[in-house]
Amino acid sequence: MSKYHFLIDFIQKNRWLLGKAVLLGFFSSILTVLIPVSIGKYYELVFDFNSYRSKIFDFLPFHATKDVLSFLYFFLVLVILKTGCLLGDKIYIGVIKERLAFDLRNRLFFAQLHLPLTTYEQKGIGKYLLRFSGDLVSIQSYLTKGLIRFSIDAVLVLIIFAVFYVMNWRIGLAISIVFVGAIFILILLNTRLSKATRKKRNAKSGLLSFVNTRLRTISSIKLLNRYQPENLKFLNKSRFLHIYGISYQKITAGIRTIIPAMMYLMLAVVLFTVYYLKENAIETDAGSLLVMVLLLVTLLPVFNRLLRVNIVWELGSISFEKLLSIINEGDAMRNSKPTPFVFQHGILSIENLSYHYQNKPSLFENLNLLIKNNNLTLISGKAGSGKTTLLKLMCGMYKPQVGSVLIDGQCSDQVNAKSLMKKIAVVSDEMPLLGKTVFEAISYSRNKLKKPKAGKILNELQKHHKQQLLLDDRIGDLGCCLSKGEKKLLIIARALLTNKPILLLDEPFEAIDELTKLQLCKQLNQLSKKRTIVIFSKLKDCRLLNVQYSIRLHQMDAFNMINNKSLLSNKLIRLALEM
Repeated sequence: MSKYHFLIDFIQKNRWLLGKAVLLGFFSSILTVLIPVSIGKYYELVFDFNSYRSKIFDFLPFHATKDVLSFLYFFLVLVILKTGCLLGDKIYIGVIKERLAFDLRNRLFFAQLHLPLTTYEQKGIGKYLLRFSGDLVSIQSYLTKGLIRFSIDAVLVLIIFAVFYVMNWRIGLAISIVFVGAIFILILLNTRLSKATRKKRNAKSGLLSFVNTRLRTISSIKLLNRYQPENLKFLNKSRFLHIYGISYQKITAGIRTIIPAMMYLMLAVVLFTVYYLKENAIETDAGSLLVMVLLLVTLLPVFNRLLRVNIVWELGSISFEKLLSIINEGDAMRNSKPTPFVFQHGILSIENLSYHYQNKPSLFENLNLLIKNNNLTLISGKAGSGKTTLLKLMCGMYKPQVGSVLIDGQCSDQVNAKSLMKKIAVVSDEMPLLGKTVFEAISYSRNKLKKPKAGKILNELQKHHKQQLLLDDRIGDLGCCLSKGEKKLLIIARALLTNKPILLLDEPFEAIDELTKLQLCKQLNQLSKKRTIVIFSKLKDCRLLNVQYSIRLHQMDAFNMINNKSLLSNKLIRLALEM
């Protein structure tokens, strides 16, 4: 979907609302011209002066008035109509902005939910938060100021220039030359504005991402006393934003300066032209001069919007580009409609798997594993050996770069992710708790009918706890009110409550006490008779488990990796031992 496809679709859906806004805008523009033109009639009535050029406006109602009081009544009506049109126009424009933001927000969030996990890990969540703030505002302005208001203002300028030419074609021509010259200068400035705007937006996005990650890890910064290093990193990023911001401000200052300068120059041109006409005995009249000066004053805010509209277009285009790339990627992931996963036995196999993180050596090369169903399999290894990464590959959170992950003979990256996750439950600290209460955190559907079962599972896990969590207890945002052990307990309960046939557990025994560990091992031993259970943990934590298969991951040290090239293809040594 392109920017134009999106706008056309939005305009079609809201054509009546947009039509009312444009219509009121056009009426308001016409009244904007009529009010200063009517001053010419007032000038004639008060000073008993008749302008032959004002005859062209005889069709207007106020030109039929014969006295000042009647004119003032007509003038008051014009002011009331102008106020009403302006109010209605602003209300409809405001509604359009909010409706556009509502539509975009919903589509954006829904698309973001379907983006691959690696996208967020590589780019940072903060950059995606920006899409909900600055980018939405820029896109709102693109539609309302860049398209709707620009169209109305362009018509208004054409009307006013037509009035200039009718009243005095020489003055109209002089003003047109100044206007075209100003546009030419702005075009030159806008070529530089485009580059400066992109640099500033990218620097702002990077800074927001940095602040987001640091505030989320504020406890680590305080504990490790990293105030100075993190502040230096922030200052470095902030300095780039400052430099790009100054460049942006210089260009926009030039654009803002040209606009009033052009208006004053137009006024000077009118005065010089009138003087030239008088010196050369070319007939003109004071009424026409008054009307044209008033129209120029009226045009000041209009020219200001017209000549600055390119800033709105540039910011809006950048925001559209960034936002629609997310929506299109999310829609592509959601609409790919691969083959639905069909569960059969729950057998997991990994064939010739290779995987590496960005700018890092390969974590796995040609990895082959077979995990049988209705068994408890332990995958152990030291930190950095790839246990968590392997879990994410098995459940489909990561896509294999080389090789394949098969579940019942079906490639995990070629089946529908939603249907696959209906059969796989995961226990991991990297999957935080959602919800306000304990029950909301452990129940996916949050169906009240599940409360008895949820309470039973939670009570079993807390059998040896003196102070137990209750289903209606508040847990805070992402479980911030809970201890680490309580969070792990609820994450485990969440997985067990789903009753899915495949259960993957990443370090399930961390942060829980010995008695709870004993209870959990007992439950897992029972469940392994009818489920495929894979535990990613250290060997010493799993002595109480009835492990049928144990797989030990050994990561080679850096010396061997450098000095034994023949082992590079076997960077990960695998031992499968049947117990």
